[in-house]
Amino acid sequence: MRLPVSFTPSGLAVDTRGHLYLGDRLSRSIYRWDSRGVLIDTIGGPGGGPGEFSEGPQGLAIYRDSLLAAVDFKTGRLLYFQLNPTLRFLRQLTFPSALLQTAWLSARRLLVSAVPMPGESGVFSITFSGEDVRRRHVNLPPATNPIYGMRKVAASNGRAVVADLFTNRMTVLDAQGQPLWQLILTDLPEQAPGEETKEDPLYGSITLPDAALIASVALQDSSLYILIGWPDSLAGQQVWHLHLDGRVIERLELPVAAKSIEVYHDRLYALSTDPLILYLYAL
Repeated sequence: MRLPVSFTPSGLAVDTRGHLYLGDRLSRSIYRWDSRGVLIDTIGGPGGGPGEFSEGPQGLAIYRDSLLAAVDFKTGRLLYFQLNPTLRFLRQLTFPSALLQTAWLSARRLLVSAVPMPGESGVFSITFSGEDVRRRHVNLPPATNPIYGMRKVAASNGRAVVADLFTNRMTVLDAQGQPLWQLILTDLPEQAPGEETKEDPLYGSITLPDAALIASVALQDSSLYILIGWPDSLAGQQVWHLHLDGRVIERLELPVAAKSIEVYHDRLYALSTDPLILYLYAL
C-alpha cells in the first residue's frame, strides 16, 4: 500500500469489504484503503475540534460497515463517524480519563476501556448516545495501579472479552457488559477448565511461556485470538487460538514481532510496526 512519508500506526480495523483502516499518530488521521491497497480517503485530522484528534487515533472499531468509533487517547474523547452512505463526523463523548480501546457490543452499545481512576475497573458499557455512562460501569475488579490496570477489549456476536495487559486475566462479557466467566493465563501449572480456587474464583487457566504477557486480543464467534508479547515492547511473534472455554486450539508463529491483531471473516490481520508490515492469514 502507498503510505505517507512518515507513518506511525496507532490503530487497526477492517470492515466486511476488506477495507483497511489505520490510525496514524503523526498525521493524527485515519487512512482507509480498499482491498487492493488503494487509498480511498482520510478521516479526521490534527486538532481538538469535532472530528479531529490531538494525537494518533486509536481503539478503532467498526459496526457493520456503517459506524466507526475511535478514541483520542489523552483528551479522553470518544469520536463517532458515519461510513456509509457518506463519510461524516457524527458526535463525540468526553471521559474523565485517557481512553484506550473500543469494541461494539451491538448497534447501540459500545465497550470502552480507559486508564482506570481509583476504585474503578476502567471499562464502561455505554449507549451510542452516551447516556448513563457511569451507571453502566462494567462490574470488573477495580485496578489498584493505572498502569497495570490497562485493559484491551474485543467483541463478536454480542459477546466481548476484556484482557488485562499485565495481569493476564481475561473476562468474557455478555451483550449488556456483565461478566460471564474469567480465564487466566499463567506460567504456573494448568488448572482444569471449570475448576475454581478459593483465592481467585476463575473458570479456567492455561499456561503461557515464561514472563509472557497479553499484547493484543481478537474475538470471532467462539474463538479467541491472543497475541503473546513480552514486557520490553509488548510485541510478540506468537498468536494463540483458543476456544472460549480456555482450550488451546493452535499456535501460530509470526515472522516478525507484531503490535496488534484483528480477526474479520476468517482472516487474521497481524500488524508489525518495525518494519511496518501487515500480515494476512486465512483461518
